[in-house]
Amino acid sequence: MPQMKVDDINMYYEVHGQGEPLVLVSGFASHRYYWLPFIPELSKHFQVVLFENRGAGESDAPEGSYSIEQMAQDAANLLEALKIENAYVLGQSMGGAIVQQLCLDHPHLVRKAILSCTAAKFSKAFLLNIDIQLALDDGGADKRMMLKSRLPWICSSTFLSKKENVDAFLDLMLRDPLPQTRPGCLGQLAALHAFDASDRLHEIKQPLLVIAGDEDLIVPLPYLERLAENIPNAKLHVFKGEGHAAIRERVSETVELILSFFK
Repeated sequence: MPQMKVDDINMYYEVHGQGEPLVLVSGFASHRYYWLPFIPELSKHFQVVLFENRGAGESDAPEGSYSIEQMAQDAANLLEALKIENAYVLGQSMGGAIVQQLCLDHPHLVRKAILSCTAAKFSKAFLLNIDIQLALDDGGADKRMMLKSRLPWICSSTFLSKKENVDAFLDLMLRDPLPQTRPGCLGQLAALHAFDASDRLHEIKQPLLVIAGDEDLIVPLPYLERLAENIPNAKLHVFKGEGHAAIRERVSETVELILSFFK
């Protein structure tokens, strides 16, 4: 599997297709499997680069706290090692925070960016929920029930209204081939707690598209509206009736948005 030494970690990455580079940046605890539905179509139009953040997938998960600045530096180091001078960049959730930081700290690397279901600062309710999940796990709570309790934070009410969807999603999560380690979880969680780009959004000059789901509990719509309002060259697209997994529930429409915004 392709890995590259990036600063103090070995980072897993993949490259698909040819053309102008499009970089996909994953969210909290997420790995490359999140992007599988997008790769076939996007790789027809772009050189798609995806990687796993420190603390997830097959990238190293060192002990200790991470920061969004550190993970943005990881991404920058990888792109420079791959000789990518600038790219289109799409970040989901925590990945969107990393993209914000990449725009601020390494503006030459980002041509345009899409921020999906992310925030300049994550809500206390979301962060508390992760803390509770960790405590339940430590207490030996039933794994399937724990995962089921996460679904309303991730999925739309339409998706959750169908039992077959819930069962299939739970089975998928229980079979996760790359479950996050405890050091990786704690490291990324520390990064989410510390991240706050609110006072620097006006410094982001790249054209940005902000994608929201109006049922998102992790990043409620007002957070995304403020994000778009405070970035000078940003516009907002709202998926009606969708939650935090809006782009996964609307893959074909998301691909159309990507193509229209980046092409």
